[in-house]
Amino acid sequence: MFNIVVCDDEKKFREKMKCYIQRYQERHDVWFCIREFADGNELINKMPKEIDILFLDIKMEVMDGIKAAKKIRSFNEWTPIVFLTSAVEYALEGYKVDAFDYLIKPISYEKFDVVLSKILKKISINRNKPLMIKSNDTWYRINTSEIVFVEMLRRHCIIHTMYETYVSTKRLKDIESELDQDNFFRCNSGYIVNFDYIEKIVQSDIYLSNEDVITVSRPKKKMFITKLMEYWGGEM
Repeated sequence: MFNIVVCDDEKKFREKMKCYIQRYQERHDVWFCIREFADGNELINKMPKEIDILFLDIKMEVMDGIKAAKKIRSFNEWTPIVFLTSAVEYALEGYKVDAFDYLIKPISYEKFDVVLSKILKKISINRNKPLMIKSNDTWYRINTSEIVFVEMLRRHCIIHTMYETYVSTKRLKDIESELDQDNFFRCNSGYIVNFDYIEKIVQSDIYLSNEDVITVSRPKKKMFITKLMEYWGGEM
């Protein structure tokens, strides 16, 4: 599943974009969770933690798209942003905030399909990209699907796989940004866990396939259980 956000101050246009997204779902057999916002200010204040793709209108009365994108890029450098605009000259401003692409209004479904397909291809490549870490004087290429969990210990990150353990000087949040957010979850300030290796949950304890047990913090437990149930295909 991919999380898509559409931010545009025209309700009719937001409805059109949702229709395009739903049409894309049916054609390509892919699932999207869609959120919509009416202006940049609302987007910044209520922005979901997880966004895979952002379609952002440039000309909006309450905080335009460029200003909103600059704020977003201050804490999110990786989400692809596609600007929506009625004039090419406005779209060119978007490249200052590392925009992925732009769509000129009125937008045809065919053009939308091409742009969204390019984004999903890029996301797929990134999700399957191995994690590169340096431990002592050696570089390792770790298949992320083999990572059971990652823990922060003093100033080092310990990456636990089913076969080996690696020590890295990378920050936990940097490793988190390189992992697939559908598979991995930051269950507390010092741990990231891979849903694939969770055997059971007992209160706040997470039992893993490699027989380790880690904990989920109280503030994150509700979101953790919700995402885990979605991943397992069940209900709370």
